[in-house]
Amino acid sequence: METILTSQKNHRNLRENAGYFFLDDFCLISAKGSDLFNYLQTQTTNDVNELKPGQGQNSAIVDKKAKIIATFSLHRTSKEAAVILLEVKQKENLLNHLESFLFREDVNLTLPEFFLLALQGPKSLKTIENFISDSKLIPEKPNDISQFEFNKKTALAINKFLTGEEGCVMAFPVKMKDAIAQKLEE
Repeated sequence: METILTSQKNHRNLRENAGYFFLDDFCLISAKGSDLFNYLQTQTTNDVNELKPGQGQNSAIVDKKAKIIATFSLHRTSKEAAVILLEVKQKENLLNHLESFLFREDVNLTLPEFFLLALQGPKSLKTIENFISDSKLIPEKPNDISQFEFNKKTALAINKFLTGEEGCVMAFPVKMKDAIAQKLEE
């Protein structure tokens, strides 16, 4: 059982050093296709056509009366591909909305088998470097994204400040979760 003192110590450690936690209540949607960004331009609240590969932004989808359907962050990974980071509880609403307006567009939405890990805090960069050997691949600006290889598997890093401190959300294949957890404990 965690006491108030333990909780305060953990909070202070995060604010002064670094911490990690699994984002089990968040997920990724992979989006690909030659019409992807033109399609998302018509559906989202922000100008997605201005995103360059490696960039991202917070966005939303609203209905005709401006009621929010889903909020998420969109991260362009290539000319014709992106990932969407959102809460699991919003996933169905977003997918249902996006798929209901797809007719002839070349857009494919899938759920990649990744788990999400948040590394947060002013010294989180050191922990992130344990996973990304080339420091040029660590995303610098908020919502930037990079793809890298870890143990010969494709992984993602998204620059996200979830706790008010700098850090990243890392996405790894689900099969690697135990190995990643063990590496974090080292």
